Amino acid sequence: MPFALNTDDFHFDTEIIIQFVFAKLRIKELPIPTYYGDEICRVNGIKYAANVMIQTALARSQSFRVWYDPENEPATAGESGGDAHRKPGGQLAR
Repeated sequence: MPFALNTDDFHFDTEIIIQFVFAKLRIKELPIPTYYGDEICRVNGIKYAANVMIQTALARSQSFRVWYDPENEPATAGESGGDAHRKPGGQLAR
């Protein structure tokens, strides 16, 4: 998966799920304990929802060949993470 192309924002989970769906991989949800401690997380719910909807719409339009994003292009066997879609020098391979 080209994880290096994913966002650093809260909707990265949506991008990962879309990548798995495009690669026809199975997703298994496992419960894990989460401990936040004393830190405070301030998520802008409107921005998060908008980013999720935009990313989902762009991915869907890619399936109709209206839009192309290498983030949603599954790596082939033997390729690793985000490096699979980058040329030497950091440019995206198309």
